[in-house]
Amino acid sequence: MAASSKSQDSFFEDLGLPRVLLSQSQYAQRWGVSQQAVSQAIQAGRIPTTNGKIDPDVADPLWIANTDQTKPRNSISGNPSGRSGGNGKRAPEENTYTVHRATREQALAELAQMQLAEKRGELVALSEVRRTATAAAKSACQALDLIPDRISARLASISDEAQIHRILSEHIAEVRQQLSITPLAKQYKGRNRG
Repeated sequence: MAASSKSQDSFFEDLGLPRVLLSQSQYAQRWGVSQQAVSQAIQAGRIPTTNGKIDPDVADPLWIANTDQTKPRNSISGNPSGRSGGNGKRAPEENTYTVHRATREQALAELAQMQLAEKRGELVALSEVRRTATAAAKSACQALDLIPDRISARLASISDEAQIHRILSEHIAEVRQQLSITPLAKQYKGRNRG
């Protein structure tokens, strides 16, 4: 262990990072166990020490891996008796490993749900929506820009305001109809039918 500790010390020194070393009582408090349990783990070689101190970055994964999970568990927390400590904080592996694993599992479940929704046709890629919406907006602008060219000569000869209004309304309705048959609208209608 001494050679390992020396290489760890030099690793931290090379990075310019201070190592945090804990006494046995501090480490026991960190895990919510007795100092005797920590002392027994050290004597059994389950966790290493450096000059009698414990490096939590090295010891925590070993503590988790070497803790006997068959020990009686606390009926409230579900942890081995005494694991919650007097300060009410959860044990470190619950704050790190267990939480990160649960977060990872949740993310994988959400990803699987999205993939399933995509295969069912219930989910469309944002890039596809943007591309289609941009094309639809461009098409709308072009169609609106063409209205004056198509009807200006016809409107010039009409003096009846109601008739001008009707002609403009017809052409605007025609543009609306063209917009309702964009590729995105077709895809959406097809997916809703399935």
